Amino acid sequence: QVISPQTATQIGTALRGVVSDRGTAAAAAVPGFTIAGKTGTAQKVGPHGGYEKGKEVVSFCGYLPADNPQFVGLVVLDDAQTKPEQNYGGTVAGPIFSRIAEKAARYLDLEPHEEIRKATPVERVALTNSSRH
Repeated sequence: QVISPQTATQIGTALRGVVSDRGTAAAAAVPGFTIAGKTGTAQKVGPHGGYEKGKEVVSFCGYLPADNPQFVGLVVLDDAQTKPEQNYGGTVAGPIFSRIAEKAARYLDLEPHEEIRKATPVERVALTNSSRH
């Protein structure tokens, strides 16, 4: 066992919060399913060191249904051509994940939940490693 059940629950709650209405990847939502996921945004290093302005790699990795994952997807875009203020994993890769995951759910014949459950936004999750001294 890599992590405790309590830690796994905390992480799952945080990942569902990412795709909530107030999360950074609300655009990754799939109607009828509870999604969990993580965004990523990384600045690219220039040829002479330092970061290149407006050059990022953005990503979203998610799974559904969050309580019994049947589909996992990762969307990565290198140097997406968007407005700089919109070039984030949740706003660029999230909607792509949503479209792919919705089609995957249909292909896998997954039944949507009767009502769409929304995660409670998580403001701060404190994780501890009890094996460290």
